[in-house]
Amino acid sequence: MKRLTVSVGQEDAGRRLGDYLRNPMGCSKRLVSRLKNEPQGIMVNGLQVTVRYVLAAGDRVSIAQGPVRPLTMPVERRPLEIIYEDDFLLVINKPPQTAMYPRYRGEAGALSGAVLGHLARHGEPLGYFPHYRLDRDTTGLAVFAKSAWAAARLAGQPARKVYAAEVFGQVPAAGSLTLPLAKDVGGLGRIWAHHAGKPARTCFQRAFYTDDRLFSGALIYLPTGRRHQIRAHFAQSGHPLLGDRAYGGPLLHHAHPALHVPYLQVAHPYDGRTLSLFHPLPASWSSSWPPAYRKEAPYVDYLTEALCRCASPAQ
Repeated sequence: MKRLTVSVGQEDAGRRLGDYLRNPMGCSKRLVSRLKNEPQGIMVNGLQVTVRYVLAAGDRVSIAQGPVRPLTMPVERRPLEIIYEDDFLLVINKPPQTAMYPRYRGEAGALSGAVLGHLARHGEPLGYFPHYRLDRDTTGLAVFAKSAWAAARLAGQPARKVYAAEVFGQVPAAGSLTLPLAKDVGGLGRIWAHHAGKPARTCFQRAFYTDDRLFSGALIYLPTGRRHQIRAHFAQSGHPLLGDRAYGGPLLHHAHPALHVPYLQVAHPYDGRTLSLFHPLPASWSSSWPPAYRKEAPYVDYLTEALCRCASPAQ
């Protein structure tokens, strides 16, 4: 089993192991609890010890990097488009019409099966730790931790994502949608604006609109993360996503909601450095997008602006 090992510095001598696992190692309370119950889950200098152990300078603290709970999802041999991979992270281009999780135990076809299959082929511990969820038909960059420890480190540092969308009509040059969102009482799984809903804020910037003003392209940043937030907010503003039949969007040239994650920044769980990752817009999208948007620079610029203009969630 793969392990993560660090050496204790003089500044941490005299601390209890449990405190050290939380900070600076970044283990969550839940992860520490699970590791305590796993054989050789937590070791110091090659010996299994309790979290009450008092550390000395030079001690080597080691934790298991494998899964710490039984795997209940199928492992499948399906191809993945890998954008980035190392010992701690896997980043892929998520295809459309693919759910992140199976709907029921043993169901095939979810993204989880393909990720687990990739790990199995390369002799990696089998664990499924998505950093965030994307809707079934949303495409683009999806980040996965390769261990519970890496997942715990990522949990405190959300990825900064830029979405791209094609929406009905001509949207304003830039704006912010702040309607509170709640589940549809009709039980159809949709999300709608409601005064008693959860605060939500969707910031956007128009990239183009067609000459006939039939549809627009937009870049989007979310200070909040609600279910179907982008789809619900744009539908409520009169500009549903193309292909989004659930929210009244016309199909035009899309068979599913036109929503993609082309760019993100995420702090690496091991050393904290910022990873900037990019994947172009789908080839099936409109040729009306200006050529610059086929490259990374406009998304970097928009994220920089959005982090200043949209830093705080809706109140």
